[in-house]
Amino acid sequence: MRKPWHVLAVAALLFAGRVCALEAKDLKRALDHGVNWLIEQFDPKEKVFGKGEYDKDVVTVAMCVKALCDNPRDYREASGPFISEPVKYILSQIGQDGKLKGAQQRGPRPYVWVVEALKATKNDAYNAVIQKCVEASGVASKADTPQKATKNEAYDAILRKIAEAYGVSKAELEWMIEVQRATFAEMPIRGGTEGGVEEVVDPGSAKLTEHEKERVEARAVEILKLQREDGSFNDLVRPHAAFLINLNLSYKALK
Repeated sequence: MRKPWHVLAVAALLFAGRVCALEAKDLKRALDHGVNWLIEQFDPKEKVFGKGEYDKDVVTVAMCVKALCDNPRDYREASGPFISEPVKYILSQIGQDGKLKGAQQRGPRPYVWVVEALKATKNDAYNAVIQKCVEASGVASKADTPQKATKNEAYDAILRKIAEAYGVSKAELEWMIEVQRATFAEMPIRGGTEGGVEEVVDPGSAKLTEHEKERVEARAVEILKLQREDGSFNDLVRPHAAFLINLNLSYKALK
């Protein structure tokens, strides 16, 4: 299959030894291509992306919504049913107590994706349900739970360092760490979370050092090499959405 032009451009950069020469405008074109493919997967009958039963999982739907709403083009519910209907689907899977009804995965990560998707819509009407989901997830409470004695001191030192640098609370950091781990867990790509908690900060929320920027660019290049001619990164919408989410953050760092 023939590669899209921006992937060939990335290959040229790699061959020339300029791995970290990716420009925001090129990344935006790749994002547009990937977003168009995702929107084409929207099933107006089922109100989700994709045709399989796994695509009805609330996590998959939430990841797709976040990938679209965090895109540089600022897709919102008013953009069309490919946003508004999946958001309604997500809300239908949340109980009055904030607990999720339609998640195949156990633990806090389904809550992470649902909360992040609703936050990404920038719709204040969801603030109350977001708070209920956060409480139901148990993630924030981890900040008040002592770690094992052998890890506690080093772990707390890292959290304090990041909290002081970026002005966020320890509870907020726990949430950010969970978001980061959840994202990489969905990305079938070599490298994983390599840097651990040091990479949890949204690169668009603070000025990056040159070294940090190079790491962001290098990761984006690795992802772009996987993009196909039709704009997809994977046959399944869930990992495709994970790649878009990561590239959205890279774009914020590079623009």
